[in-house]
Amino acid sequence: MASENNPMKVVILEDDELLRELLCEWLGNQPDIRIIDQFGTAAAFANAVDSSVKEADIFIIDVVLPDGDGIETALAAMRQTGTKPGFIVISSHASADLFERLSKQMEGSWAFLLKNSNGLANLRQAIAAVRSG
Repeated sequence: MASENNPMKVVILEDDELLRELLCEWLGNQPDIRIIDQFGTAAAFANAVDSSVKEADIFIIDVVLPDGDGIETALAAMRQTGTKPGFIVISSHASADLFERLSKQMEGSWAFLLKNSNGLANLRQAIAAVRSG
């Protein structure tokens, strides 16, 4: 279980710079969470697979990125490193296809949040739920 002495390590993959910075600032102020890296593109995330990405307990991932699919990028990182971090997928649009992809491809825990309808308290709950499995 995460605590101040053993914080959850989070990596964020979100192309919207404002949202990414706000997430980093808010989550970085939580005593049991440590943001270990943040990325705005799939390529930047993929380039860090052997460093910060493999250390993450949780990925917060945007689905639609300017250079690819966030879910596929994160799944590729998991296959490459052999790690199984939890996923929190954030997107502006929900679809049955998205939930089907996550259900079929994810081995670990995951949560989905709509960007425009969920507050920070819901993000905090999603992190706790994903972390606990």
